[in-house]
Amino acid sequence: MTDRTAWTTIAVLACACTAPQSEGDDELADASSSDTSSTDSDSGSTDSSSTDSDSTDTGEAPRPERLVVTADWLTKRLSLLDYAAIQAGATTREEALWREVDLSAWEPGPLELALTPDGQSALVAVSPGFFTGVIGGLLGATDLPPGGSLILVELETGALIHEFQTANSPMHPVITADGLTAWVTNYGGDGPSDVGSTVAKLDLVAGTVELEFEVGSRPHQLDLSADESLAITATASDGAVQLFGTADPLASLSSDLITSGDTGWAVLLDDGSQRAFSANSLSTSSYSVLDVADPMVPVLIETVALATVPYAAQPIGDGRRMLMTGVDLASEEIHLYEIDLGAPGDPSTVTRDLTLPGGGFPLGMVYVPEDELVLIPAPGDNLLLVVSLADDSARAITWQDVTGPSYVVIEPAP
Repeated sequence: MTDRTAWTTIAVLACACTAPQSEGDDELADASSSDTSSTDSDSGSTDSSSTDSDSTDTGEAPRPERLVVTADWLTKRLSLLDYAAIQAGATTREEALWREVDLSAWEPGPLELALTPDGQSALVAVSPGFFTGVIGGLLGATDLPPGGSLILVELETGALIHEFQTANSPMHPVITADGLTAWVTNYGGDGPSDVGSTVAKLDLVAGTVELEFEVGSRPHQLDLSADESLAITATASDGAVQLFGTADPLASLSSDLITSGDTGWAVLLDDGSQRAFSANSLSTSSYSVLDVADPMVPVLIETVALATVPYAAQPIGDGRRMLMTGVDLASEEIHLYEIDLGAPGDPSTVTRDLTLPGGGFPLGMVYVPEDELVLIPAPGDNLLLVVSLADDSARAITWQDVTGPSYVVIEPAP
């Protein structure tokens, strides 16, 4: 980890601090034939040998009842894990590992992903995102190779199903409940010639990009309403959120609502209140509650400043509670906040602030309501954090010797 001066630099530069990258190369097509399952790999290596493309699962272990999948970024793999082992107290990745998917053919590595509803495939954003430049240096990610791809892979075999060509490198994919369609933000990189500014709609069956349209500079995350008729996205460089109807995005794209100098996550609440939430990383570090009753003209309700740099956000419970991560610039520790948004018209309240046993910059989290557990990747210290909201305890699972894991997802409860 690094000192306070380096972290403070983030607040000056904002999250648009990444390096140029190129489109994926020709070796991608050859990756679909490799069998990538494994249960015992060297998690510390960054070259192609770190994920043995000829490995198989040991002892023909059956598929876990519920899978957790991590994007292991600079190790260039997906880890397929047994949630029961994590819940039972696994302390290392290997203790929870069922299989892994080798993505060594894709540079610089898998940053984020989404699972298809049947749990058989993953849509993977291979990208540097904003984990380059100053932030990459803080996380131990230096001299990144160029690259960026959006791929649909089969989990049990690692076979490539489709590769999608978007205008810039992708960041955050979201798959619809029927598994037929996906949306993805295309953040690009931080070079002046690689500024992403689009959202794309994908046909996962045909393997095509149906539509790609401008939303603003460097879109981060995207969220769909419960009925999937409305979407919201956040643009980092614009410090804004935008909404659009999924049936006709171009005709229904809203005006920008500025929330900060660097807006990261935006979430639509599903409590019937016609509100949204945004995590604002910089200028100022804060969160905002929004009125989206008229999706074409969103309105700012309140903004609450924080002493940490917020990013990942996840609604829980009845939809009026929010989990959000924040990074302390002085200690470099990750905080987990619980925020009670209250009823419309009520001010929000931070009801929980936990300091976690790991540092870095989480890009997301998973909440398991039946067990009151939260899984958070900590790529600065290369850990997967397990937080119990039942007793406010937290533990760290060791992961790898290079930056990652960067993202985590889980299958729905069986």
